[in-house]
Amino acid sequence: VCEAISYIHSKNILHRDIKPDNIIIGKYAEVLILDLGIAKKIDDPEDKDIVDLEDKADITKPGKAAGTLAFLAPERAKGEKSSISSEIYSLGGLLYQILTLEIPSKRKNLETFKKLLNKEKIIPPTIRAPMRDIPKKLNDISMKCLSFLKEDRYDSVDELILDIKDYIEGKPEWVKAANLDVFKESDWQFKENVLIS
Repeated sequence: VCEAISYIHSKNILHRDIKPDNIIIGKYAEVLILDLGIAKKIDDPEDKDIVDLEDKADITKPGKAAGTLAFLAPERAKGEKSSISSEIYSLGGLLYQILTLEIPSKRKNLETFKKLLNKEKIIPPTIRAPMRDIPKKLNDISMKCLSFLKEDRYDSVDELILDIKDYIEGKPEWVKAANLDVFKESDWQFKENVLIS
């Protein structure tokens, strides 16, 4: 799915409504992205999104809120234009739902979402669905995508793809074992026993 969205972005297009209903996985693992009805060019100067206070959170209407409320990035609720970052947020919501079988947060309507915007907390997948044995790496990927701050998210979908592929391929992560200080003598000492014959 991320590769298909990355391809769409490479053609200078934003989908703007990434959600499970708009994705079909075929018999041979082919991915089809549906509903490009509200797609726009990236950085389209004519992009004038009209935010509608719609009660139905799962429906997108042309000329109304661009996207589905459950997968809508917080900055979009503030009236900011669609961006690659807002699409990454939606992909994180999709991963979250795959991991937990639930949407990241239940938003009643856009008006309520805007009022509670700064108070919304997304519960990590590992805590939301502890019985599902969710890998920490996938939990972290999802939470990075769903970050409230755009600058804390992935810079591109390709960067997200790399992390997912690293998980799939079982590549280990670097883990910080200690803080070493070049001016501390004990950090320079050799700490293994050496047998000298």
